Amino acid sequence: MDDEDWEDLDDRVEASHAENFHHDPVPVPKHANPFEDEMLQTFHRVRSIAEEQGVVPEGYGLLPAEWDDEGYPAYEMLKSGRRGGKELRIALPDFIWRPRAEMWGRALDILNQLNYINED
Repeated sequence: MDDEDWEDLDDRVEASHAENFHHDPVPVPKHANPFEDEMLQTFHRVRSIAEEQGVVPEGYGLLPAEWDDEGYPAYEMLKSGRRGGKELRIALPDFIWRPRAEMWGRALDILNQLNYINED
């Protein structure tokens, strides 16, 4: 390549990739609370009671009987890459993640139960 080719290399690379980076913006989803006020109040009240009582629901991998022989998982392998061929080992320190997982499990279980009740 001569000096002239090097000088416009940036412009040529930009032009060849422009269609990949200058697309129309993606519309943002509508943000609306799907719950009526009464249902939301019920959720918060039940969640608060469950938290005070230390309820840990079954079926979410949160109870010792649901773990493998090594106990609460110390890490999780997340697939990454274009085809999921790479794996990232993500540390899950027990003192950080187990309380969070239990909180999410309680909330999800309560939401599932409230949704089940509303379908009747």
